[in-house]
Amino acid sequence: MKSKVLLSVVGFIAVFLLVACAKEDPISAELSGDESAVLAKKGQDKDDCGCRKIEARLSSTGQIDPPLLTATGEMRGDLKGTVNYVANLADVVPMSSGFGNDPVKPTASFLGAWTLTSKKGVLTFRDVGVFEQVPNGLGTSFSTVIDGTGRFAGVSGYLFLSFVSDETGLNFEEELKGKIFCKKHGDEVSNADAL
Repeated sequence: MKSKVLLSVVGFIAVFLLVACAKEDPISAELSGDESAVLAKKGQDKDDCGCRKIEARLSSTGQIDPPLLTATGEMRGDLKGTVNYVANLADVVPMSSGFGNDPVKPTASFLGAWTLTSKKGVLTFRDVGVFEQVPNGLGTSFSTVIDGTGRFAGVSGYLFLSFVSDETGLNFEEELKGKIFCKKHGDEVSNADAL
């Protein structure tokens, strides 16, 4: 029952976030040529990045140093930079069901935080997810923006992550998709550039 309620709440939040961004006037990396004319048509100026759809990839390597699990890696795509992830091992909890609906493979839920450091600033996220332990090493999570500096000051948004680990359970290949909502920034902003 608790898992059904949790899934319903997560589903509601995801739909709410998608609808909220749909109400924004998205500006994506498709802009080329005279972006000022395109933006003027949309009622925005070139300093407003609006709601950006994000697609990125991440390769990272983890390390367990009790009580922490850390990982570092490089992100490429619509977001670029160095990623540093940290989770307390106490927040990694094996999943089981009181109703006989245990995961097919040993699976754990986790909480963590991570930063993306780029030439344009730092984005900080809070992350929650599940990870099916090796040999499959499959996982998924969602990350919410909790802070930003430089180009990312005042942004909000979310990313959905899908990942797979190697046989060690410490090397990951990840795909990220989501949306970042920006506030107005100075002239250094280009909507055609990757954040």
